[in-house]
Amino acid sequence: MKSTWLGFLFYFLLIGNNGLMAQAPERSNYEFRSLTVNESKDKTLLNKPTWTPWFAKRIYYQIVGDELKRFSINHYVTAVTDDKGVEENNKIRLPLYSNNLVDVKVRVVKDGKILASHTASDFKKVKEEEVELQLLAVSSLTIGCFIEVIIHTEEENDTYDDAYLQLGEEVGQMNFSLVVPEMLKFDIQLYNAQAPLRDTLVNGNRHYLYQLSNVPAFESEEYSAKLANKIRVEYNFSENINNNKKSMRYPEIGRVLFDRLIGDFSSYQSELKKFIKKANKGATEKERILAIEHFLKTNIVVKSERKIDDEIKSIIKNKFCSRYGFNRLLTAAYIASEIPVEVVITSDRFNKVFDKNFHSWSFMNNLMLYFPGTQSYIEPGSIISRAGYAGNEYLGQNALHIKPVALDGQYSGVTSFKMVSIPDLEQNNDKMVLNVSIEPERNTAKINYHREMSNFAEMGLRGVYYLSGQTSQKDFFYDFVKNTGSGCGVIRLVASNYNLGDVNEMAQPFVIDADLSCQDYLEKAGDNLILKVGELIGKQSELYEDKDRKNDIVLQYPHAYERIIRVKIPKGYRPKGLEKLVIKDEYTDDKGRKQFGFTNNWKQDGDELILTGTEYYQGVFYPKSRYAEFRKVINDAADFNKLVIVFEKLP
Repeated sequence: MKSTWLGFLFYFLLIGNNGLMAQAPERSNYEFRSLTVNESKDKTLLNKPTWTPWFAKRIYYQIVGDELKRFSINHYVTAVTDDKGVEENNKIRLPLYSNNLVDVKVRVVKDGKILASHTASDFKKVKEEEVELQLLAVSSLTIGCFIEVIIHTEEENDTYDDAYLQLGEEVGQMNFSLVVPEMLKFDIQLYNAQAPLRDTLVNGNRHYLYQLSNVPAFESEEYSAKLANKIRVEYNFSENINNNKKSMRYPEIGRVLFDRLIGDFSSYQSELKKFIKKANKGATEKERILAIEHFLKTNIVVKSERKIDDEIKSIIKNKFCSRYGFNRLLTAAYIASEIPVEVVITSDRFNKVFDKNFHSWSFMNNLMLYFPGTQSYIEPGSIISRAGYAGNEYLGQNALHIKPVALDGQYSGVTSFKMVSIPDLEQNNDKMVLNVSIEPERNTAKINYHREMSNFAEMGLRGVYYLSGQTSQKDFFYDFVKNTGSGCGVIRLVASNYNLGDVNEMAQPFVIDADLSCQDYLEKAGDNLILKVGELIGKQSELYEDKDRKNDIVLQYPHAYERIIRVKIPKGYRPKGLEKLVIKDEYTDDKGRKQFGFTNNWKQDGDELILTGTEYYQGVFYPKSRYAEFRKVINDAADFNKLVIVFEKLP
């Protein structure tokens, strides 16, 4: 997406480029480090688990002909201290399409001796798990070795990007450097770590450098922001001092992006109105929004080919476009329909937190549409979703809003920052009702299954069901209602409220009703029966490993589960040990408001046992200081999975 939007923006770097032909950046670090041989004599470096004593990433820009090109060098030394280290480093894989590969150098060093050396010519084309790639089998690698690798590539010619610096193991010394011709200035920012930025001029080039020591291994903890927690550098062109060209700030970025999306609106406005006329109907704005979205998502095919005509008239004629073209079409359709709409640009919060103070296209990764009248969002790239909440990866994230403003028939974009709204807990419910009857003589449990799922809780299942054929519906949804009962037979399955084009159905929970016959959940122990009641709700996540929490808790969305299980007591039996079914762990904030919890209780009504349980998470962000409480709730659900009801045979 970014190359389509942004490739045209950076030509100005070379306009009026007198004196731009600076000396190519000095690349002494491209050679192997002579120090490595001496380091290998120090056995103390090999007393740790597999780790990387030294890692350097260099990005440099160089004028080639009349073009500013970008290159990358990754250079690292890894100590191989155990069998795992040998296994992880004895093969180096590169994408087959790496025609941007400049060079590769690899060597193995042990006790001051070079045991093996490899270059790019030693890579072989192979196929692994249906993926073609270039593979290097590193020779002579054993415990006690150091492997040194240099990978030099040419990158896309963008003048902005990010670089994630943490690895899966500890790094003794981590260097990030950016080298550019002297007349170019860059903004550069380090996230999730602190280190001074060195800015020096050497041989006609500007060198930016961050140096970090003892960088810990990155752990992708469950229920965290994942990559967003990783040490990262953002860099972005700031100024060409030769021609006084400066980078865009967010207001200008928003205007340029909007202009690219809309283009010459007057040239296709009437034709677009005619194309969507049949869809642009409804008694309410909400109905019109859904009708237009549904019409376009079911009549226009989005293709991934590189060369596609994304002009609006061509899309209408051809009935296909690129993802970028569909963004253009959907935006223009609502403007043409005079439905208030705003273009929203942000980044995935699990990759990076949007920094509105660092003006860079690097954060402009994902486009949505926002409708202030209904306070709803559309994701153009999601074929299975319809107007509603923003994707869970954007909740609580800062976003650049671009509001269309008309002046003399021409539209321009006015920008502002807003937070992507987080829905209330009550709007994301998942209710499961199970009626269970036991047939002792057949060792079978008959289950009447009822499930109601709203918004995020239905996880796109509504759209999957709507777009699937009968065979796919049966294959996927039969497994879904079986939960962990792989041997269950599905006698009946009916879904309701799945028509993506019906505003009334979309306002209701997605419902699945089914009848199952299962032997998986019932066991005999002598004359007694054991019902694995905990497994009926499906496998639950667990956090049994007790480790120090490093990151705050981040959830996908606020959600709540309600579970009602009615079990008919088989004739001639009585339940026992029911006290284990009583669970109550609920936690509040400092104002006494519920934050997250797990509860379960039971009662007997005649010949029926009724279990009622809840599990809920009010927000999406919690500090790591609350991890012990949060972990308790998660494990309550996992512990419930193990609970059984024993039905004792009456004398």
